[in-house]
Amino acid sequence: MALEVDDHLDERIHQGMQSAGKHLYTVLLQNLDDSLREAVPKEWQNLGREERQYMSSVGWAAFKRRVYRDEKGKRRKPLDEVLGISAYQRQSVSVQQKASFLTSELPYREAAEILGWLLEEYISHSTIGRMVQQVGESYQAREEDELERVFERGEEVQPGHIPAKVLYGESDGVWISLQREEKRKVEARVAVFYTDKKVIGTGRKALENKVPVTRIVKNSQEWQETLLKTA
Repeated sequence: MALEVDDHLDERIHQGMQSAGKHLYTVLLQNLDDSLREAVPKEWQNLGREERQYMSSVGWAAFKRRVYRDEKGKRRKPLDEVLGISAYQRQSVSVQQKASFLTSELPYREAAEILGWLLEEYISHSTIGRMVQQVGESYQAREEDELERVFERGEEVQPGHIPAKVLYGESDGVWISLQREEKRKVEARVAVFYTDKKVIGTGRKALENKVPVTRIVKNSQEWQETLLKTA
């Protein structure tokens, strides 16, 4: 008996697992919400359940979670707080991070196509832009909170660590011609970090606490990791 090759069998199995994964994801969230009920203070008033939809790492997920009013009259949703999602957030933190990683190498439209293909969901380039912005704002808020705590505690700054409410950075590239190499040109990346600018003369300013960075890297991701470590 001759057996025909099914080129789409692997993809159909994947789609079936993706569908089962969405259902299991929802069940696990419901179980987590049930377990969080035991940790809720007795003073909190149970207001019932509300439905929530957001894009998870396995695609769109729809689930119901408990809503409470705490002792200060504020509405609290323990499951949302554990998941780290805000009131109007439409994607999970992991999906937002994936989007941010893709946009570090690709334009928004290409990043949207790839992420949509991975999650088997439609994602627009404007949605990618909003996710990147939300990730950036969350990291910025954490850094500002930590910096404020450093100033409030009056901690002594170690050598090489300069406290600054804003760290400025500028980056560019310079193409260098090569001889006797397979590649004729290579891009040298150049950047500078500084904390402020001070006037040193008419129409002249100098950078304060300047730290230059120069390196030849394989790609933009490696360059961004270099800048992050330096910062």
